[in-house]
Amino acid sequence: NAVINGGYFYTPHIFLQSLSEDHKPLSNYQVEKKDRILSEESSKTMRAYLHAAAPKPFDRIGEEEMGGKSGTSVIAEQGAYTRDVAASYFAFFPVEKPRYSVLVVSYRPVNRGYGVQVAGPAATETLRRYVSEVEGLRKK
Repeated sequence: NAVINGGYFYTPHIFLQSLSEDHKPLSNYQVEKKDRILSEESSKTMRAYLHAAAPKPFDRIGEEEMGGKSGTSVIAEQGAYTRDVAASYFAFFPVEKPRYSVLVVSYRPVNRGYGVQVAGPAATETLRRYVSEVEGLRKK
């Protein structure tokens, strides 16, 4: 995430807060800003590239823009490439001041498609649902 967040390394967390069924906080994780590993300018440039790389319909949530990038890697075993791939998609939202990001990796997808085909829809929909839930809770 340092590529998109202004250049700072943060320890990754699966979630920042756990909630009860009635949406009351059960536990919170503290986020500590670590060392800057990229300049703000480099991070801003990368956000612009990743925004430009996000294909429709993976480029916005509502009226706000999001960024993303797919990846497809051929899997090697015992020193030789196989016909299998790992397909991935990284998405973040919003572009200007990212608050959320998600990475989906599909290892050996059945259809052997590219990252944008296999993991793009899952990453985008996961981010959309999460943002909708969190932003909805903030408004309450």
